[in-house]
Amino acid sequence: MGGSGSSRPTPTCKPGPGLTPCGGTGPVAGAMPSESVDILVATFDGERWLAAQLDSLLAQTHAGVRIIIRDDGSRDGTGAIIARYAAGHPQLIRVLADDGNNRRACGNFAELLRHAEAPYAMFCDQDDVWHPDKVAVSLATMRVAEAASPGAPVLVHADLAVVDEALAPIAPSLARFLRLDLAGGTRLPRLLAHNVVTGCTMLMNRPLIARCLPIPSEAIMHDWWVALVAAACGRIALVPRPLVEYRQHRGNVLGAMGMTWSRLARRLCTSPVSGARERIERGYRQAAALRAILGEGTRATATIDAFLSMRGRGWFGRRAALVRHGFWMNGPLRNLGLLAAL
Repeated sequence: MGGSGSSRPTPTCKPGPGLTPCGGTGPVAGAMPSESVDILVATFDGERWLAAQLDSLLAQTHAGVRIIIRDDGSRDGTGAIIARYAAGHPQLIRVLADDGNNRRACGNFAELLRHAEAPYAMFCDQDDVWHPDKVAVSLATMRVAEAASPGAPVLVHADLAVVDEALAPIAPSLARFLRLDLAGGTRLPRLLAHNVVTGCTMLMNRPLIARCLPIPSEAIMHDWWVALVAAACGRIALVPRPLVEYRQHRGNVLGAMGMTWSRLARRLCTSPVSGARERIERGYRQAAALRAILGEGTRATATIDAFLSMRGRGWFGRRAALVRHGFWMNGPLRNLGLLAAL
Protein backbone atom coordinates (compact mmCIF):
# COMPACT_ATOMS: atom_id res chain seq x y z
CA MET A 1 0.00 0.00 0.00
CA GLY A 2 1.20 3.46 -0.85
CA GLY A 3 3.01 4.98 -3.77
CA SER A 4 6.73 5.09 -4.27
CA GLY A 5 6.88 8.87 -3.98
CA SER A 6 6.62 12.00 -6.06
CA SER A 7 9.17 13.40 -8.45
CA ARG A 8 8.41 16.90 -7.13
CA PRO A 9 10.46 18.26 -4.22
CA THR A 10 8.80 17.91 -0.82
CA PRO A 11 8.98 21.09 1.28
CA THR A 12 9.59 21.23 4.99
CA CYS A 13 6.27 21.49 6.80
CA LYS A 14 6.10 24.47 9.17
CA PRO A 15 2.39 24.74 10.02
CA GLY A 16 1.22 27.40 12.39
CA PRO A 17 -1.64 27.09 14.84
CA GLY A 18 -4.82 25.49 13.59
CA LEU A 19 -5.22 25.80 9.85
CA THR A 20 -2.17 27.79 8.90
CA PRO A 21 -0.40 26.78 5.69
CA CYS A 22 2.53 24.49 5.22
CA GLY A 23 4.97 24.91 2.39
CA GLY A 24 4.14 23.37 -0.96
CA THR A 25 5.08 23.33 -4.59
CA GLY A 26 2.67 24.88 -7.03
CA PRO A 27 2.10 23.77 -10.62
CA VAL A 28 4.95 24.35 -13.05
CA ALA A 29 4.36 27.64 -14.78
CA GLY A 30 2.88 27.15 -18.23
CA ALA A 31 2.66 23.38 -17.84
CA MET A 32 -1.14 23.17 -17.63
CA PRO A 33 -4.04 25.64 -17.44
CA SER A 34 -4.40 26.97 -13.91
CA GLU A 35 -7.81 25.33 -13.33
CA SER A 36 -7.08 21.95 -14.91
CA VAL A 37 -8.27 19.00 -12.83
CA ASP A 38 -7.03 15.41 -12.96
CA ILE A 39 -9.84 12.99 -12.05
CA LEU A 40 -8.22 9.83 -10.69
CA VAL A 41 -10.33 6.72 -11.34
CA ALA A 42 -9.43 3.48 -9.55
CA THR A 43 -11.06 0.37 -11.00
CA PHE A 44 -11.38 -3.30 -10.08
CA ASP A 45 -14.04 -5.67 -11.46
CA GLY A 46 -16.33 -2.73 -12.14
CA GLU A 47 -17.88 -3.61 -15.49
CA ARG A 48 -21.45 -3.23 -14.17
CA TRP A 49 -20.97 0.39 -13.12
CA LEU A 50 -17.98 1.92 -14.88
CA ALA A 51 -19.61 3.15 -18.10
CA ALA A 52 -22.21 5.21 -16.21
CA GLN A 53 -19.49 6.77 -14.07
CA LEU A 54 -17.26 7.63 -17.03
CA ASP A 55 -20.26 9.16 -18.82
CA SER A 56 -20.87 11.39 -15.79
CA LEU A 57 -17.22 12.50 -15.80
CA LEU A 58 -17.34 13.34 -19.50
CA ALA A 59 -20.53 15.36 -18.86
CA GLN A 60 -18.91 17.73 -16.32
CA THR A 61 -19.69 21.39 -16.93
CA HIS A 62 -16.10 22.39 -16.12
CA ALA A 63 -14.12 22.03 -19.31
CA GLY A 64 -10.60 21.60 -17.93
CA VAL A 65 -10.75 17.97 -16.82
CA ARG A 66 -8.55 15.01 -17.65
CA ILE A 67 -9.34 11.46 -16.56
CA ILE A 68 -6.53 9.17 -15.39
CA ILE A 69 -7.48 5.52 -14.90
CA ARG A 70 -5.60 2.67 -13.26
CA ASP A 71 -7.10 -0.82 -13.19
CA ASP A 72 -6.06 -3.06 -10.31
CA GLY A 73 -6.10 -6.42 -12.10
CA SER A 74 -9.77 -6.79 -13.01
CA ARG A 75 -10.98 -10.25 -14.01
CA ASP A 76 -14.15 -9.11 -15.78
CA GLY A 77 -14.77 -6.77 -18.72
CA THR A 78 -13.53 -3.61 -17.00
CA GLY A 79 -10.38 -3.47 -19.14
CA ALA A 80 -12.38 -3.56 -22.35
CA ILE A 81 -14.61 -0.71 -21.17
CA ILE A 82 -11.56 1.38 -20.27
CA ALA A 83 -9.97 0.70 -23.66
CA ARG A 84 -13.16 1.68 -25.50
CA TYR A 85 -13.55 4.99 -23.67
CA ALA A 86 -9.84 5.81 -23.98
CA ALA A 87 -9.97 5.18 -27.73
CA GLY A 88 -13.05 7.39 -28.05
CA HIS A 89 -11.59 10.24 -25.98
CA PRO A 90 -7.80 10.13 -26.43
CA GLN A 91 -7.33 13.78 -25.41
CA LEU A 92 -9.28 13.41 -22.19
CA ILE A 93 -8.46 9.94 -20.88
CA ARG A 94 -5.06 8.57 -19.89
CA VAL A 95 -4.71 4.94 -18.86
CA LEU A 96 -1.81 3.95 -16.62
CA ALA A 97 0.00 0.84 -17.77
CA ASP A 98 -0.76 -2.33 -15.82
CA ASP A 99 2.29 -3.07 -13.67
CA GLY A 100 0.91 -6.40 -12.49
CA ASN A 101 0.63 -5.25 -8.86
CA ASN A 102 -2.68 -5.58 -7.09
CA ARG A 103 -2.58 -2.63 -4.70
CA ARG A 104 -6.20 -2.64 -3.47
CA ALA A 105 -8.12 0.61 -3.04
CA CYS A 106 -5.66 2.64 -0.95
CA GLY A 107 -2.62 1.64 -2.98
CA ASN A 108 -4.40 2.10 -6.30
CA PHE A 109 -5.40 5.67 -5.44
CA ALA A 110 -1.92 6.37 -4.06
CA GLU A 111 -0.39 5.33 -7.38
CA LEU A 112 -2.89 7.46 -9.30
CA LEU A 113 -2.15 10.49 -7.14
CA ARG A 114 1.55 10.03 -7.84
CA HIS A 115 0.78 10.49 -11.57
CA ALA A 116 -1.45 13.56 -11.18
CA GLU A 117 0.08 16.57 -12.95
CA ALA A 118 -2.71 19.16 -12.97
CA PRO A 119 -2.97 21.96 -10.40
CA TYR A 120 -5.92 20.07 -8.87
CA ALA A 121 -6.87 16.42 -8.46
CA MET A 122 -9.97 14.46 -7.43
CA PHE A 123 -10.41 10.83 -6.40
CA CYS A 124 -13.16 8.93 -8.23
CA ASP A 125 -14.70 5.54 -7.45
CA GLN A 126 -15.79 3.34 -10.35
CA ASP A 127 -19.37 2.74 -9.24
CA ASP A 128 -20.80 6.19 -8.41
CA VAL A 129 -22.33 8.86 -10.63
CA TRP A 130 -21.13 12.47 -10.35
CA HIS A 131 -23.46 15.44 -10.60
CA PRO A 132 -22.65 17.49 -13.74
CA ASP A 133 -21.50 20.49 -11.69
CA LYS A 134 -19.37 18.54 -9.19
CA VAL A 135 -16.02 19.80 -10.48
CA ALA A 136 -17.26 23.37 -11.05
CA VAL A 137 -18.82 23.71 -7.59
CA SER A 138 -15.79 22.17 -5.87
CA LEU A 139 -13.46 24.54 -7.72
CA ALA A 140 -15.56 27.56 -6.76
CA THR A 141 -15.23 26.56 -3.10
CA MET A 142 -11.51 25.93 -3.61
CA ARG A 143 -10.98 29.46 -4.98
CA VAL A 144 -12.54 31.01 -1.88
CA ALA A 145 -10.42 28.86 0.45
CA GLU A 146 -7.21 29.55 -1.48
CA ALA A 147 -7.89 33.28 -1.47
CA ALA A 148 -8.25 33.16 2.32
CA SER A 149 -5.01 31.16 2.74
CA PRO A 150 -2.67 31.83 -0.22
CA GLY A 151 -0.19 29.01 -0.82
CA ALA A 152 -1.81 26.70 1.74
CA PRO A 153 -2.62 23.04 1.15
CA VAL A 154 -6.40 23.02 0.69
CA LEU A 155 -8.91 20.18 0.65
CA VAL A 156 -12.51 20.63 -0.47
CA HIS A 157 -15.08 17.92 0.23
CA ALA A 158 -18.84 17.54 0.00
CA ASP A 159 -21.86 15.52 1.06
CA LEU A 160 -23.20 12.58 -0.98
CA ALA A 161 -26.64 11.24 -1.89
CA VAL A 162 -27.01 7.53 -1.05
CA VAL A 163 -28.59 5.41 -3.80
CA ASP A 164 -29.09 1.71 -4.49
CA GLU A 165 -27.72 -0.36 -7.36
CA ALA A 166 -30.29 1.09 -9.77
CA LEU A 167 -29.61 4.67 -8.55
CA ALA A 168 -32.92 4.78 -6.67
CA PRO A 169 -32.68 7.10 -3.64
CA ILE A 170 -31.92 5.62 -0.21
CA ALA A 171 -31.01 8.82 1.64
CA PRO A 172 -30.62 12.39 0.35
CA SER A 173 -27.59 13.00 2.60
CA LEU A 174 -24.85 10.60 3.68
CA ALA A 175 -24.01 12.96 6.54
CA ARG A 176 -27.50 12.69 8.00
CA PHE A 177 -27.75 8.98 7.18
CA LEU A 178 -24.55 8.15 9.09
CA ARG A 179 -24.87 10.96 11.65
CA LEU A 180 -21.61 12.60 10.56
CA ASP A 181 -20.52 16.14 11.39
CA LEU A 182 -18.88 17.06 8.08
CA ALA A 183 -17.74 20.47 9.35
CA GLY A 184 -16.73 19.97 12.99
CA GLY A 185 -15.55 16.44 12.29
CA THR A 186 -12.64 17.74 10.22
CA ARG A 187 -10.87 19.31 13.19
CA LEU A 188 -7.60 17.45 13.72
CA PRO A 189 -8.45 15.88 17.11
CA ARG A 190 -11.67 14.43 15.67
CA LEU A 191 -10.01 13.26 12.46
CA LEU A 192 -7.33 11.37 14.36
CA ALA A 193 -10.09 9.16 15.78
CA HIS A 194 -12.59 8.99 12.91
CA ASN A 195 -12.62 10.02 9.26
CA VAL A 196 -15.66 11.90 7.92
CA VAL A 197 -14.19 12.94 4.54
CA THR A 198 -15.23 10.62 1.71
CA GLY A 199 -12.55 10.25 -0.97
CA CYS A 200 -14.88 10.52 -3.96
CA THR A 201 -15.94 14.02 -2.84
CA MET A 202 -12.40 15.41 -2.50
CA LEU A 203 -10.73 18.17 -4.48
CA MET A 204 -7.03 18.68 -3.63
CA ASN A 205 -4.79 21.53 -4.68
CA ARG A 206 -1.14 21.11 -5.67
CA PRO A 207 0.37 22.12 -2.30
CA LEU A 208 -1.77 19.47 -0.60
CA ILE A 209 -0.84 16.79 -3.13
CA ALA A 210 2.83 17.57 -2.55
CA ARG A 211 2.41 17.23 1.22
CA CYS A 212 0.49 13.94 0.97
CA LEU A 213 3.00 12.06 -1.16
CA PRO A 214 4.18 9.46 -0.70
CA ILE A 215 1.14 7.99 1.04
CA PRO A 216 2.73 5.78 3.70
CA SER A 217 1.99 2.13 4.36
CA GLU A 218 0.63 3.17 7.76
CA ALA A 219 -2.26 5.08 6.16
CA ILE A 220 -5.51 3.27 6.88
CA MET A 221 -7.12 4.67 3.72
CA HIS A 222 -6.01 7.22 1.14
CA ASP A 223 -8.84 9.66 1.90
CA TRP A 224 -8.24 9.53 5.66
CA TRP A 225 -4.54 10.29 5.12
CA VAL A 226 -5.25 13.24 2.81
CA ALA A 227 -7.79 14.66 5.28
CA LEU A 228 -5.31 14.35 8.16
CA VAL A 229 -2.56 16.12 6.22
CA ALA A 230 -4.96 18.92 5.26
CA ALA A 231 -6.15 19.33 8.85
CA ALA A 232 -2.58 19.38 10.20
CA CYS A 233 -0.94 21.49 7.49
CA GLY A 234 -3.58 23.53 5.76
CA ARG A 235 -7.28 24.14 5.36
CA ILE A 236 -10.44 22.05 4.79
CA ALA A 237 -13.54 23.54 3.16
CA LEU A 238 -16.98 21.96 2.84
CA VAL A 239 -19.58 22.05 0.08
CA PRO A 240 -22.68 21.46 2.24
CA ARG A 241 -24.69 19.56 -0.36
CA PRO A 242 -24.41 16.26 -2.23
CA LEU A 243 -22.36 16.25 -5.42
CA VAL A 244 -22.25 12.46 -5.94
CA GLU A 245 -24.78 9.66 -6.27
CA TYR A 246 -23.09 7.19 -3.88
CA ARG A 247 -24.13 3.78 -5.16
CA GLN A 248 -24.54 0.97 -2.61
CA HIS A 249 -24.10 -2.65 -3.67
CA ARG A 250 -22.58 -5.88 -2.43
CA GLY A 251 -19.17 -5.09 -3.90
CA ASN A 252 -18.59 -1.80 -2.03
CA VAL A 253 -15.19 -1.63 -0.34
CA LEU A 254 -16.66 0.74 2.26
CA GLY A 255 -20.41 1.13 2.15
CA ALA A 256 -22.82 3.53 3.82
CA MET A 257 -23.87 1.54 6.86
CA GLY A 258 -25.87 3.52 9.38
CA MET A 259 -24.99 3.16 13.06
CA THR A 260 -27.93 1.93 15.17
CA TRP A 261 -28.30 0.54 18.67
CA SER A 262 -28.93 -2.96 17.26
CA ARG A 263 -25.85 -2.75 15.05
CA LEU A 264 -23.74 -1.55 17.97
CA ALA A 265 -25.00 -4.46 20.09
CA ARG A 266 -24.18 -6.95 17.34
CA ARG A 267 -20.72 -5.46 16.95
CA LEU A 268 -19.99 -5.63 20.67
CA CYS A 269 -21.25 -9.21 20.83
CA THR A 270 -19.49 -10.52 17.73
CA SER A 271 -16.28 -8.44 17.58
CA PRO A 272 -13.64 -9.37 20.12
CA VAL A 273 -12.12 -6.51 22.07
CA SER A 274 -8.73 -7.44 20.61
CA GLY A 275 -10.02 -6.64 17.12
CA ALA A 276 -11.27 -3.23 18.19
CA ARG A 277 -7.98 -2.52 19.91
CA GLU A 278 -6.11 -3.47 16.75
CA ARG A 279 -8.15 -0.85 14.88
CA ILE A 280 -7.17 1.71 17.50
CA GLU A 281 -3.52 0.64 17.17
CA ARG A 282 -3.74 1.18 13.41
CA GLY A 283 -4.95 4.70 14.18
CA TYR A 284 -1.89 5.25 16.36
CA ARG A 285 0.43 4.05 13.58
CA GLN A 286 -1.25 6.35 11.08
CA ALA A 287 -0.93 9.28 13.48
CA ALA A 288 2.76 8.51 14.04
CA ALA A 289 3.33 8.59 10.27
CA LEU A 290 1.64 11.99 10.13
CA ARG A 291 3.74 13.24 13.03
CA ALA A 292 6.89 12.26 11.14
CA ILE A 293 6.21 14.71 8.28
CA LEU A 294 5.44 17.71 10.49
CA GLY A 295 7.69 20.34 11.96
CA GLU A 296 8.20 20.91 15.67
CA GLY A 297 6.45 23.12 18.14
CA THR A 298 3.08 23.59 16.45
CA ARG A 299 -0.48 23.05 17.60
CA ALA A 300 -0.83 20.15 15.18
CA THR A 301 2.22 18.31 16.51
CA ALA A 302 1.12 18.90 20.11
CA THR A 303 -2.29 17.43 19.29
CA ILE A 304 -0.79 14.37 17.64
CA ASP A 305 1.66 13.89 20.50
CA ALA A 306 -1.24 13.95 22.95
CA PHE A 307 -3.10 11.38 20.84
CA LEU A 308 -0.06 9.09 20.68
CA SER A 309 0.54 9.46 24.42
CA MET A 310 -2.62 7.44 25.07
CA ARG A 311 -0.69 4.34 24.01
CA GLY A 312 1.35 4.42 27.19
CA ARG A 313 -1.38 5.44 29.63
CA GLY A 314 -3.49 3.26 31.88
CA TRP A 315 -7.24 2.66 31.62
CA PHE A 316 -8.18 5.93 33.33
CA GLY A 317 -5.41 7.96 31.70
CA ARG A 318 -6.46 7.02 28.16
CA ARG A 319 -10.03 8.10 28.76
CA ALA A 320 -8.97 11.28 30.53
CA ALA A 321 -6.79 12.24 27.54
CA LEU A 322 -9.63 11.49 25.12
CA VAL A 323 -11.98 13.80 27.03
CA ARG A 324 -9.39 16.53 27.58
CA HIS A 325 -8.26 16.78 23.95
CA GLY A 326 -11.51 15.87 22.22
CA PHE A 327 -10.45 12.71 20.38
CA TRP A 328 -14.08 11.81 19.78
CA MET A 329 -15.69 9.90 16.96
CA ASN A 330 -18.98 11.02 15.39
CA GLY A 331 -22.08 10.28 17.43
CA PRO A 332 -22.78 8.79 20.87
CA LEU A 333 -23.05 5.20 19.66
CA ARG A 334 -19.62 5.20 18.03
CA ASN A 335 -18.15 6.81 21.13
CA LEU A 336 -19.65 4.15 23.37
CA GLY A 337 -17.82 1.57 21.26
CA LEU A 338 -14.63 3.64 21.41
CA LEU A 339 -14.77 3.93 25.21
CA ALA A 340 -15.42 0.20 25.54
CA ALA A 341 -12.37 -0.73 23.46
CA LEU A 342 -9.88 2.01 24.36
